[in-house]
Parts: sequence; structure tokens; C-alpha cells
Amino acid sequence: MKYIDLHADTILPILQQGDTGSLYHNTETHIDLKRLQAGDALAQAFAVWLPDADFEYIDVEAKLSPATPEQDLEYIDLAVERLHKEIEENSDLIAWAKNTTDILENKQNGKLSALLTMEDARAVNNSLGNIDRFYKQGFQMIGILWNRENCFGFPNSHKIQENQKGLKKFGIEAVQYMNELDITVDVSHLNDGGITDVLNYSKQPVVATHSNARRIAKHSRNLTDNHIKQIAESGGVVGLCISPRFLRNEGNASTIEDMIRHLDHFLNVGGEDVLAIGTDFDGTSGNFEIGSPAEMPKLFERLDQHGWPQERIEKLAYKNALRVLDK
Repeated sequence: MKYIDLHADTILPILQQGDTGSLYHNTETHIDLKRLQAGDALAQAFAVWLPDADFEYIDVEAKLSPATPEQDLEYIDLAVERLHKEIEENSDLIAWAKNTTDILENKQNGKLSALLTMEDARAVNNSLGNIDRFYKQGFQMIGILWNRENCFGFPNSHKIQENQKGLKKFGIEAVQYMNELDITVDVSHLNDGGITDVLNYSKQPVVATHSNARRIAKHSRNLTDNHIKQIAESGGVVGLCISPRFLRNEGNASTIEDMIRHLDHFLNVGGEDVLAIGTDFDGTSGNFEIGSPAEMPKLFERLDQHGWPQERIEKLAYKNALRVLDK
């Protein structure tokens, strides 16, 4: 079964490895091209995640610890350049894609597709011109927040008042501008009030690339039922995240049983057109029943045993994501 993964953080560990890092075969990451091939991946989104300045890195001098808006832009350039290098070196296996047409053309040529996405748009830094910059670099999906306040709004929080804050004035303007450029808005990590505002102001499908259901696992990072419904109504999707923290209320295990509980809930609340996959590979840790793309077929096999019809499994695996990317 072909599948599309809407979120992974693989580029950062490859950057950390320096010249020895490789996208083709890498024992230090969840994802590499060999395992993507083994799992029959159709497309993989590679997120450029902007880490905090105090994050622990192998080599601070290598610009992997951005602390200013200028350094944020330098880091993004560095990450995009490295992704281009890895894809060029493996051009017999993988090619860039900006939309569904590109993905299907790459498939016809026997290649899987790479999608360029961003996690934390703090580098926008109150400038629509920076959104133009990212558009020209090829970013087609941008997660507007991570775990800290930025020019768009506020992160999820266990504090009720903090979680209800809406987008900032610039955040609303920026979301509308992203709509004009056909950059898909990703609300994973955003707080409840911010998600509500994105859904109210966006005229394009809204996605949560790597989020689960709060009704099943009570974490403020997970989506409320109302937001799942509204994302579905927008024509968007919710990508199932494999992180143990967002799959279950306790423990460090990421099991297929837990994944199916969330998927059944997405189905019941938002319908089968909201289903998608956004693993968060290389951005999470734990004990994984599905620990790499090579093991992704296990999920589809278990869903078949669970009684899901083939057409629904295909919607989850790739068809719904293709619909959102058809622009």
C-alpha cells in the first residue's frame, strides 16, 4: 500500500551528523530512503524545524542553534540546501514535488516524492516578505507554531486561559496571505484559540500534519472534537502522530492498537476524508511498534483485520493527502 507521511524531522539529525549523514542509509534516524522504499512510500514531507537557541547540538558553530531572526533564516537556508543535496545525490530514487501532479509523475518514473514543509514559522518575523521568501524556496506547507509564542500566536498549553488566546493581528493577516500563495496552513502545536481563528479566517483547507485526538489522549497538543470536525469541513486532514506522548495518557510505548483507537475516533468525529498520516519520525522518542517507514504496512494490515474497507485505508494512506496537495 502506497502512503504519504505529512511530517518528519529527519533533516535535523542529518545536519547534526555533518558530512557523514546520509538520507540514503542512516542507522541514527527513523527515516532513510532504503526504509521508505521498503515501506512503499509514495511521498515524504521533510519538515525544517526551527529549534530553540538553547537546544543541545553537536556543533553550535555549524549554525544549528539559531538565536536571532537573521540566524533563523540562515538555518532554514542551510536545511533546505542540505535537503537539495541529499535529493540530488539520490535522484534515481527521489524527486521534489510541489503538488499531486508532481507526485503522480514521480511515481510513474519509479521515484518517491519529497515535500518541503516547515515547523515553526517564527522566522516570518512579522514580515509578509519572508512568507514570499519561503514560497520561492518551495515550502508548500507551514506549521505556524511550535512550542513558543511567535508573531502568529501562541502554543498549546495546559493552562485554560493561555490555550484560548487567539491569533495575533499579524497572524491573521499572514494566514490569509498564505492562502493567496496556496501555502497550506498547518495547525499542529498551535493552541485552541489559534486553531479556531485559523479555521475561521482561512479560505483554504487547513491541516494538522501530526496531531491526535484529545478525547483519547488528554494532552493539550491533541485536537478537540470540534477542531477535528472543522478541519474536516475545511477540506483538510489530520495526520496520525506516532509519538507515545500524544497516543496515550501514560507510558512510553507507541502501539498500533493506540493508533487505531485515534483513527477510529477521527473517523467517527470527522469522517473518512479527514484521515491522514503524519508520523513525526525523527521528532519523537519511545518504544515503537512502527519504528520506521519499512514497518508502515503493519498499520494497514491491522486496519484490514480491524474491519476497515480497502477504500478507507487508501484514503488514510494517501488519497486524502493527495486531495489536499492538489493545488
